Amino acid sequence: AMRAAIITALVRRALDTAPALAVTAKQASSGKTALAHIVSRILTGCEAAVIPLDQEAAELGRRLLGVLMAGDPVVCLDNAVDPVDSAALCAALTSGSYQDRIIRSSTMARVSTAVTMIITGNGLRLVGDLTTRALGCALDTGLDRPQERVYQRDIAAF
Repeated sequence: AMRAAIITALVRRALDTAPALAVTAKQASSGKTALAHIVSRILTGCEAAVIPLDQEAAELGRRLLGVLMAGDPVVCLDNAVDPVDSAALCAALTSGSYQDRIIRSSTMARVSTAVTMIITGNGLRLVGDLTTRALGCALDTGLDRPQERVYQRDIAAF
């Protein structure tokens, strides 16, 4: 799944649409968001744009519009609340463009969806149409307290 995310990020602008990568783990600090940042660093040298993925549908649509307008090539929809079911996210993943109302305005904006989307969450479960619009990846550190692990090298600097 990691290879698929990297390859997708590298060729994303040439594709009409692409599935999201859905990264789950049993516990916090397993490296889900770090994985999104690694994909982005390989592509751009910078961390991924991160927005929270909660269950407020209207707010997610506006957040999604904002992050797509910013033009970041890798977007991490972080700390998803289970279950994940979003019409806005489905629309963005299956269309070459996404349209929504600009916050505090009656103006609609249309933006390209040529980004790599990575959804992260503990015990992540996609439902509805999202089940066919994402590639799943489960991380298992094999540790009781993954936040205490020590790495031999700094992956971001590598």
